[in-house]
Amino acid sequence: MTRSQSSPLLADHGRSRRPGRSLVVGPLLAPKRRRSDAFIDIVEAMMEHLKKVAPEQLRETILVIHAMPDQPSTLPGVARWRVDKAANTVHLFRLPIERLGHHHPEDRWFERMVVESVVIRAVAELTGMDPWQLAPGRDR
Repeated sequence: MTRSQSSPLLADHGRSRRPGRSLVVGPLLAPKRRRSDAFIDIVEAMMEHLKKVAPEQLRETILVIHAMPDQPSTLPGVARWRVDKAANTVHLFRLPIERLGHHHPEDRWFERMVVESVVIRAVAELTGMDPWQLAPGRDR
C-alpha cells in the first residue's frame, strides 16, 4: 500500500501518524492554564476591588497588559507599569512584574501579593490617591 491510498490505520492518526488523544482525556479535562492566565485573573480581581473603593475615579479607566515595556535602553531599570493620565489608561508589564519581583516561583500567595501591590500603586498614581487608601481590608 502506498501513502496516497487511504488506510483505516492512517485515517485515525494525524500527520505525525500518532494516535490522537484518548477518550479518557478528551474534552472533559480542563485546559492547561498558563502563567499569563493567573496574572490576568489576579489583575481583574484587584481592579474589581479598586472599582468598588473608588468608583468615580475608575469608571472609565482602561487597563492594558503588555508582556514587556517599550522603553529606551538609556533609561535605568525596567518599568513595571506606565500611567497615561490624559487617556485614563494604566499599562501593566507582566514579565517584569512576575520575574523581577524577587520571590520564589512556587509561592503563589507572595506572587499574588506582588501583582496586587503593583496594580494598587499604578492605580494610585493614576488617580492621585494614596496607595494605602486603596489597599484591601482597610476600614474607611
